Amino acid sequence: MYRITLISPFFGKKFPANFPVRLNSLQNNSKIKFVILTDVNFSSIDNISNVQFVKTNLPALKRKIDLMLGYQSRLVNPYKLVDFKPTYGVLFNEYGKFDN
Repeated sequence: MYRITLISPFFGKKFPANFPVRLNSLQNNSKIKFVILTDVNFSSIDNISNVQFVKTNLPALKRKIDLMLGYQSRLVNPYKLVDFKPTYGVLFNEYGKFDN
């Protein structure tokens, strides 16, 4: 069980050119679980034990936020996810235990 879980949404057409360097850095932090929510195809990326890719898209994430908060959010682009960071513990509880 990981004591730290970091949630990192990434939406776009493809991962940036330096993404393999980032993955190497994540892999070297083996005491931390990284969850990458993305609409980018990650099937060609080798499995890394502490990195979990979750296939989703922005509309699906918006629906999840709207259900949790009980109102229609104005999530029109991925950058606005920063407004919901305080809710990540509840919103993404299934990816790590955040209630203690």
